[in-house]
Amino acid sequence: MKGYTVLDTGDPQEALQLTEKHAIRLLLADVVMPVMTGTELARRVQAISPQTRVLLMSGSTVFDAAASGYPFIAKPFTPDALAARVRQVLT
Repeated sequence: MKGYTVLDTGDPQEALQLTEKHAIRLLLADVVMPVMTGTELARRVQAISPQTRVLLMSGSTVFDAAASGYPFIAKPFTPDALAARVRQVLT
């Protein structure tokens, strides 16, 4: 609806495979996921594709967004708030 093409997966390993096959402009990842954290996934994606931007999200109140080194959006968020944050990260 906002003009972006979305490749969706709930599996970090599949996200890494998608990064190898597609030019990914932005990785949106939850901080807490099975298999690996969003921060670890971000590091691994950027090792494959250094130009990929990262936006992390979390509903956790204990996550230190500044320490992660990546842009962040707190859950819950509205679709418009997400779209605005995505635009910020991509510019």
